[in-house]
Amino acid sequence: MRKAIGWVGAVAATLVVLAPAVDARALHRPVPARHENASAWAAPAIGTVDVQRLQTEYKKANDLQDEYQAEQEKFQAELAEGQKKIEALQSEIASDDAAVAAATSDVKVKTNFTTARDAAKSKLKQVQAEYANRLRRRKEKADALADQLNSTLLGQAKRAVATVAQQHHLEAVIDSRVGLLGLPDITDDVLKLLNSAPAPGRASSKPAVKK
Repeated sequence: MRKAIGWVGAVAATLVVLAPAVDARALHRPVPARHENASAWAAPAIGTVDVQRLQTEYKKANDLQDEYQAEQEKFQAELAEGQKKIEALQSEIASDDAAVAAATSDVKVKTNFTTARDAAKSKLKQVQAEYANRLRRRKEKADALADQLNSTLLGQAKRAVATVAQQHHLEAVIDSRVGLLGLPDITDDVLKLLNSAPAPGRASSKPAVKK
């Protein structure tokens, strides 16, 4: 299955989404006094966002992560269940094979065990096919959830950062873990925007208003 936890790291890696890479030394670059082009010397407007808070407080991402984890657990449970049934049938087939081999003179006994063995082999094929299909569907569902986390939610997070940064007239946004002091933190506004948006790929629960 695809991993479903990469979107947060991807946000951190691409936070500077509003401007080219900014030299941190520019934050402390002095503005010459009484210079007609003083504005050109001003430090760029940079903000920060707490990526760890995005990970823990972005409700839709947490809900999808929980759903993804549940699918993984169901996959493992069905895998263990299928393996247990398959191993039991394989043991039954091996036992019937031994009984058929031992019943050299008793035709009736040999026929009974042969019939039982063939039935077990047929059942084994059915169980293998059933669990292969069930596990395939479970994996497809988990992979779809992982894709939502890694692409859809990543895109939403990046767009939210860009939108809030624009509202605050910021030229770039960096991860607050960089440790630069005195920069405006826009995390609360980003989370507010993210958590107020509709869940990706899900229809609204509000009924349509008839006109």
